[in-house]
Amino acid sequence: MPLAALAGILLFVAWNRGEWREFARLKNFSLPYRTVLVGTFLATVIFDLTVAVEGGLVPACVFFIHSMSTLFRIERLELVPTLDATFEDRPPA
Repeated sequence: MPLAALAGILLFVAWNRGEWREFARLKNFSLPYRTVLVGTFLATVIFDLTVAVEGGLVPACVFFIHSMSTLFRIERLELVPTLDATFEDRPPA
């Protein structure tokens, strides 16, 4: 089989695997997701695939850590001794 025919098959498969509809639906997703998707896509086009995946993993981790940190809060509680020699949690007055 000629290499030109294999190149044509490769391009056809790559075009169909591109999931171009995701770029049209990009406005429906959050800003962190859009940033990671477009950044990884552009890095894949410009650099090697392994570099692009590693580069996409870094902002994905940063955005995940940020989103998890907004779910929790730390609150100081005072331990107040009770009559039965145990402690009770109370918010500071």
